[in-house]
This record gives sequence, structure tokens and C-alpha cells, in this order.
Amino acid sequence: MGMESKIFYTDYYLQVEENIKKTINHYKRFLTPQVINSPRSVGEAVQEISTDNFQEAVKDVCVNFDKTQGRRSMADLKFTDKDGFEYYVDVKTHNVNTEFNMPNLSSIRRLYDLYRDPTKYLAILLVSYSTKSNQLEVDKVKFFPIEFLDWSCLNIGALGWGQIQIANSNNIVFTKDRNRETWMEEFKKRVRQTDLDSIRIIKIDLTETENKNENSQSVFSEDESDKLPHLDTIDYAFKQYSNQILVVLVSILEQILQ
Repeated sequence: MGMESKIFYTDYYLQVEENIKKTINHYKRFLTPQVINSPRSVGEAVQEISTDNFQEAVKDVCVNFDKTQGRRSMADLKFTDKDGFEYYVDVKTHNVNTEFNMPNLSSIRRLYDLYRDPTKYLAILLVSYSTKSNQLEVDKVKFFPIEFLDWSCLNIGALGWGQIQIANSNNIVFTKDRNRETWMEEFKKRVRQTDLDSIRIIKIDLTETENKNENSQSVFSEDESDKLPHLDTIDYAFKQYSNQILVVLVSILEQILQ
């Protein structure tokens, strides 16, 4: 396609942010004190308002809009702009009164597969709000593709296939001057390092288990061993050699990732 998203590489995203902020602050009077005093309920309500009104915020550039995403989808909605760019939008909420918040953004596998196509974006709509005296106030809204996040504020967790996370929503650093290719190279480098660290931990655990097996006694009593020597031998051989095989396989993976 040979061009960049006009939404993110012009000031258009600022209009989206302001539109969503005004919309939520307009709807806030419909939130009951019971909802406002429940962080989870506030998060769900803010997310629902944002999703329901997002199409209006991008109406002059949007040609196809879909908010019927499944529970396992990587986004809450998606749309296509007039230039053919496709945006998967993940709505995140952040209570600024909290000291720590680490939201998951995407699994490593899904992000890697999506970003093979340069016309697709994983976009984050981050709504930061505060509550006081049963009143909710949206302080700011940020709308950005994931590659605008500096790696200093990101983390790769080990859940499932691995999750890319915002390390702390209170400390977000943006780097718009970095292109997607550079960001993805760093992404792959960090994934490899995370895998390597995990493999080294597994290797240590396997080695410790092997040492314990070598020093352990038979799982059978002497009387049982006399009666069932073949079972005792099979059990010992399985414990010893299965660990040795795993240690070899882990060592091979370690060499591949280095």
C-alpha cells in the first residue's frame, strides 16, 4: 500500500480521543453510586460506552465497522478506513486512583500473526478515569497503535502463549518516531529472550529433579521389590532417562534461541 495510517500519522487520533472523552463524561450521570463504587463495574460501563459510541467518533473515515467481537477476540471492535487499513481496537480502562495496573494487550502469537500484514493495526483505546464522592470523571483518553508504546513500559508475561502487557498504566511512554519494522524487531528479540529465560529455568528444574532421582530410594519396600523387581526397574528407568532426554531437548532449544 506504500503509505501510513492517516488516523495515527496525522492529528486525527486527537479528535477521536476528545470525542470519546466528551461522550463518556456526558453519560457519567447515568452511572449509579453502586456502579461507581465498584472498580470492575466502572471499567465495564466505561468500556461499553466507549464501544457503543466509537463508530460516531470515526464516522468520516470509517467504511466498515464491526463491534460483534467474540470473547476470545483480541479486540472489542474493528473497523476499516477509506484507505483500506484495518484496525482492531482494544478498549482498556484505567483508574488513576490505583497505584498499579498491568493490563494484557495481546498474546504474542496473535500480535505476530496480525502484524505480518502492514495494513492491519492493533489499536488501544485507553480511558483513564477517577472517582470521587460518587462522581466519575474521565481525565484523559489515549488512542494509539501498540507500536507507539516504548518498550520501557511494556512487559512480556508467560501466560499461555505469552502475553504482551503494559507494565504499569500509570507510567506510559510513547515513541511515535519509531516505525513498525523497528518495533517488531525489538518485539521478536524480547520474545526470544523471554523464551530463553524460561528454558533456562526449566533446565535448572530438570537437573535438580534428576539429582533427586539419583539419590532417591526405590518407590517400593524391600518386600515389594522382591516380588515386583521389573516394575521397580521400569519406574526408575522412566524417571532417570525421561529427565535426561528432556535436558538434552531443552539444551538444544537453548542453543537455537541464543
